Amino acid sequence: MVSVLAPPRGSPPAIWRGTTWRALKPKSPVNAAGLSCTSAQFCMAVGGSNGDELDSWTWNGHGWRKLTTPQVGCVPSCGLSGVSCVSARHCQAIGFSADNSGSTQRGIGLAWDGTKWQDAGPPTPGFASLSGVSCATEASCVTFGEYESAGPGPCEDSYCLLVMALTDSTWQQVTTPPVAPALSAISCPAVAGCV
Repeated sequence: MVSVLAPPRGSPPAIWRGTTWRALKPKSPVNAAGLSCTSAQFCMAVGGSNGDELDSWTWNGHGWRKLTTPQVGCVPSCGLSGVSCVSARHCQAIGFSADNSGSTQRGIGLAWDGTKWQDAGPPTPGFASLSGVSCATEASCVTFGEYESAGPGPCEDSYCLLVMALTDSTWQQVTTPPVAPALSAISCPAVAGCV
């Protein structure tokens, strides 16, 4: 069994090989905020540099390689906060982008096809950001975050929980109770079940 630990920003990820933890070096992604591995030979890490750049890296069992990551809406700030991979050829990454005025923020998403990232963001409502994602298959993922509710409504003038589901290449918002965004992680081991 192989486990990978994503420590706080500024520290390299570490791998568990049954008896001890070992830092994944050289050139570890020290700005990683999200990490997903499908085997000891493939991991994807995502994050951002100084809040104004989207970054991603792959692990091949021996070392990290920084990838070319499209800078989706990084004017002036953006970041990737989560990633979920079902294979070395399919990952979903999520995060946020914000404009210069600070009045607009939206959730963003990227899809990895084994060679490159593509903009594949869910259409988030209002002022939003996405925090975590989990995929059971290539066509089934769930992401969560928060959005700001303006005016009357279930979360009147505050932040609401945002959950979106990817089914057959289409993202849709999932109806949730009007509660504050208190999720910190999600795992979807099967298409019909997330915890």
